[in-house]
Amino acid sequence: MELHADYLNPETHDEQGIPNLVTSSLQTTRRFDVLKLWFSFQLLGREKWGAMIDRTIELASFAAQVVSRDSSLDLVHGGSLSTVVFRYVPAGSGLDENEVNAAIRQRLFDRGIAVIGHTRVRGMQCLKFTFMNPSVSEGQIEELVGIVVECGRQLEQEGAPA
Repeated sequence: MELHADYLNPETHDEQGIPNLVTSSLQTTRRFDVLKLWFSFQLLGREKWGAMIDRTIELASFAAQVVSRDSSLDLVHGGSLSTVVFRYVPAGSGLDENEVNAAIRQRLFDRGIAVIGHTRVRGMQCLKFTFMNPSVSEGQIEELVGIVVECGRQLEQEGAPA
């Protein structure tokens, strides 16, 4: 579908060869975000781009396995696409689980260790890994999960999330 409007994309622009982003986006005046994707696809090619995407999905699956192996963590969602959602579960310390998970995230950020995503699932505060870098190693994932668990245990020993 194409419609010409004098104030956006007059027909004369087509005739003069003036680039027209209006027909490239339904949002017309918004930036041309797909250009980054198109450029990357052109530069890397279909096979390499596909391999990079496959790798991020493999990393998420691996992270889900690592999380599920630790009894102090609860895997909420993992193994599909590039996102893993999980929670630290305090071991009977009486601390509020939502506060502990929020405190883990904040403490790791404040100390410059990691920026971990967060979300809520059924009212529960969760931690979230989103894998977008195919060069992350399995060792780095195991190390980060270990740091999350260690931080949760420290918060439990302190008796209050902060």
